[in-house]
Amino acid sequence: MSTIRLNITLPPDIDDGLAKTVSAEIWDASLADAPAVMLSKILLRDVALTPNGNLETELDSPLTSAKQTLIARVHISMDGSQQIKPRDLLTTHFIEIPPELGKSRLNVPVSLIT
Repeated sequence: MSTIRLNITLPPDIDDGLAKTVSAEIWDASLADAPAVMLSKILLRDVALTPNGNLETELDSPLTSAKQTLIARVHISMDGSQQIKPRDLLTTHFIEIPPELGKSRLNVPVSLIT
């Protein structure tokens, strides 16, 4: 197992508040002709949010080869549902995890869903 450290960066256009859930996931997206496979997931509950704030978390992931393409996905749900709704925060582009990340933290920006 390896530990992947994420620094989830919050946008400036949100209100101070409490998210019911923060879901952070690591996916293997190596194969272009097959669905991505989830390798790891963490679910945090009742997380305080502030504009331009940061949330730090760590996920354990199986050891992978340098040839694999790992990506991070984050969904911050204001009401705790798995469904994406207005006011939720979400990764909106491809966040690749570099194989040489080591003990560094990967910045994972999220955007407000309107």
